Amino acid sequence: DELAADQMALRHVFVSDERKPDELRVITAREGRLLNDDVNHRVTLRLLNGSIHETAPQALQKYRQVNFRLYDITLVLENPLVKQGE
Repeated sequence: DELAADQMALRHVFVSDERKPDELRVITAREGRLLNDDVNHRVTLRLLNGSIHETAPQALQKYRQVNFRLYDITLVLENPLVKQGE
């Protein structure tokens, strides 16, 4: 919803987590921060004060909600200029 450019801080964060195709997962948080790791080509999305909502497409009647104070999502950034196997 909001991004403070000077601190890379986020407010009112909504994430549709599609890393596992057999799970439907939505993550919301009051705040978030983008933490950059240039050496390992990773960005961590650190979420604060939120919840994770999960279900499976084949079992929508099963639902799980987990509340958290801190939750990290690590994203590996691949270099599009480097081909696989080189």
